[in-house]
Parts: sequence; C-alpha cells; structure tokens
Amino acid sequence: MGKKKGDYSAIGVVAKDKTTNTYYVIDSWGERVKPDVFMKKIVEMTLKYQPHGIAAEAQMAQEFFVDKLKEALRNANYPAHSRVHKIQQRQRKELRIEAMLPDIESGGIQFSSNHALLLEQFERYGTGEHDDLIDAMEQAISISKKVRARVMEKPAWL
Repeated sequence: MGKKKGDYSAIGVVAKDKTTNTYYVIDSWGERVKPDVFMKKIVEMTLKYQPHGIAAEAQMAQEFFVDKLKEALRNANYPAHSRVHKIQQRQRKELRIEAMLPDIESGGIQFSSNHALLLEQFERYGTGEHDDLIDAMEQAISISKKVRARVMEKPAWL
C-alpha cells in the first residue's frame, strides 16, 4: 500500500526458450507504491512486453484490483479478457518458491545482474526479509507453464 516498511508491489517478466525449456528473467520490478501507481506500472510494462499471460494474485480484496487491472488494460487496447489470469494460491508461498530451486541450480531459470532487488531477495530468502519479487517471478513462471489450446487444421475426413 505504499508504506515505507510494507511489502513491495512486484512485477516479474519471464520468457521461455522453447528449444531448451530455459526460463529467462527479462524484467523484475518492485517498489513500495500505492495501488494506482502500481496499476499504471503494470499497464506500462504490459504494453512494453506484450505477454501471452499475466498472473494476478486474487486473494480476498486483491480480486477487486485484478478486475480494475483488466479494465485498465482493456482501455489501453490490450486483450485482457484472455490474458489476465486470476491466481488464487492453494499452496504456501514458501513451498512454491522452494520448488523453483532445482530449476535455478540446474540453470533452467536464468537471471540478469540488472535485477538487483530480485537477487537481493533471493540472497536473503529465509531470513524473514521480503520475498515479494521472488513470489512475482514464481507466478510468472507458473502461468507460462499452463497448457494453451492450439489451433489445428481440420482433418480431411471431417
């Protein structure tokens, strides 16, 4: 909510190399900002990167924020109805984050030194410090793993 010692508002952008199945962290943003500033940043980054899917946490009051995000993206001529996915976590954050470790250690997830706050949160993970950027990155990777329907040619026999 923009408080000096509160949680970070966080955005993670990843891309997957289809030939190697390696995930690359393209961008990682985090700041303590009020919801309206966060909304503008999400729209800005969405228009910049044009993602195939957007994971938006929708626990309790956050569901209202996701609805407003869809509206803001529609107003920016982005197909929010098919690309914004409300995420209602069913697993503890710690388990989701720790499940990424084998992929990180094997090089299946690649980072850039440009993402200082994300890397700092990884270094301090488990000490009770913030993990908001890590959580955003995990959600970005998770949404990219979801199966998408493919358009196929109609078989000749139909």
